[in-house]
Amino acid sequence: MEVINVSKHYGHSIILKDINFALNKGEIVGLVGRNGVGKSTLMKILVQNNQPTSGNIISSDNIGYLIEEPKLFLSKTGLENLKYLSNLYGVDYNQEIFRSLIQELDLTQSINKKVKTYSLGTKQKLALLLTLVTEPDILILDEPTNGLDIESSQIVLSVLKNLALHENVGILISSHKLEDIEEICERVLFLENGLLTFQKVGKDSHNFLFEIAFSSATDRDIFITKQEFGDIVQEEGLRITMSGNIQSSELFKFFNENSIKVVDF
Repeated sequence: MEVINVSKHYGHSIILKDINFALNKGEIVGLVGRNGVGKSTLMKILVQNNQPTSGNIISSDNIGYLIEEPKLFLSKTGLENLKYLSNLYGVDYNQEIFRSLIQELDLTQSINKKVKTYSLGTKQKLALLLTLVTEPDILILDEPTNGLDIESSQIVLSVLKNLALHENVGILISSHKLEDIEEICERVLFLENGLLTFQKVGKDSHNFLFEIAFSSATDRDIFITKQEFGDIVQEEGLRITMSGNIQSSELFKFFNENSIKVVDF
């Protein structure tokens, strides 16, 4: 899949501007950025749920996606959901790959239960399973570990790694769990104010994110206003996550010079 000069405008508001990147088969790419910077809009454009104002998406691949709340038949079992979708696409739901995925996703105990009894995390794992029914070459996933505990998150990440490694599936993943991005992504794209500001490749895509917890909103706001260390990729309460290769001594000096109090970094 190749994204060429994609822009999206709503009236005078520029949501995306001249986005360019490629997603190759067998590659896992992360997409990170603060809320409201255009990640969801970009993903919807990639799967043709939204149209760009300008630019092109070039792809002849079979694309699977999970970018919104899973649409499941709550009154049916997980297996009945799988059967329905398989029949719709003319796929044998009983083939080995689906039996293996049910086991890998730890759905064996719940697959014959009604979906309305599922936890959010189990629904998310079932939704991922259903996304794979069409045997996609490309997967576009927004928050695939949403609602999952640590163990279940690791299960999903392991499945995604195997899909890329053994099935040659190209995967684009957006997640607020930046530890997930660091763990499985070979390349990470940073979206800020509708622009891809930069990307990290290969070994450089790991251990470049760091978190700062401030003692007050005032301290946080002073830091955000004055800092020139790198891009802020996530804000959550009094915590921010930044990207860059920054020395602790430089941060200490900046905190002291600006009387900024932090509780952790």
